Amino acid sequence: MTAADAMRRVDVHPRPDGSELADVTIDGRQTPRPVPLGGLGLFLSTLSDRGRQPVDVSIHELTGTVHTDVIWPRDQPPPPSAGPFEPHETVHLASILRSGPASPTGMPPLLKPPRRGGGRRLVLLGEQSGHTCPAPHARG
Repeated sequence: MTAADAMRRVDVHPRPDGSELADVTIDGRQTPRPVPLGGLGLFLSTLSDRGRQPVDVSIHELTGTVHTDVIWPRDQPPPPSAGPFEPHETVHLASILRSGPASPTGMPPLLKPPRRGGGRRLVLLGEQSGHTCPAPHARG
């Protein structure tokens, strides 16, 4: 069994009523009571420490933004990363359709879609870390 298999999955949904409370599910099951947002860190670290296993947490903001992280038990340091991505991180394969320089203020360029396919460069993108690297050439 890998560390990913042993992880608890926690989803946090802050309530829209301004109550500073969040509805929380652990491995798909709703907690009996909402969790105060101010105590969320303690709640997650206690869950990880008592279960002696990492917790894969996703916080779903009201804006639709989702933040993800892994909380490790205090007596179990995270495994070292030998590559450009975090252990067990979701990695996407992305095709670069067109590139261009950012503006002097750092804004992205307006790029026209390509006219035809082929010859595209591929990159790997880490969802949680935001790290990118060139994709290895496909073999086959």
